Amino acid sequence: MNKFRLKKEATPFFKDKLASEINDFDVWTKHYNVDENALEEVEDVVIVRGHKFADANGSSLGGWDSKNGTELKFTIYFPSLSFHENDKFTKGRSVRELMDRLQAAANTYMLNFLDPKNEEK
Repeated sequence: MNKFRLKKEATPFFKDKLASEINDFDVWTKHYNVDENALEEVEDVVIVRGHKFADANGSSLGGWDSKNGTELKFTIYFPSLSFHENDKFTKGRSVRELMDRLQAAANTYMLNFLDPKNEEK
């Protein structure tokens, strides 16, 4: 079943927590009463904020402390991978290459975020 999220332009009209949620179409339209025009289908690879606990109904989103600074937790889903593809992907060089690309993207993002020329007014 396909998953959906709020379109970027729709997020200001909803609670902040819904801006990063990914749900089935029925959850959005029936539980949250969101019009289908405010939704977009998510890609085959989905990144969500937080790490769900297997034995609880919650998740860890990260946090901040004076020793380590900010910690954000994300979970990456690859819903279309078969068992064989998963085995090949997780035991090979692919995970390391993905981590290297994510690291480069995070570094670039932070450099832009911390650049004084990009400060919001």
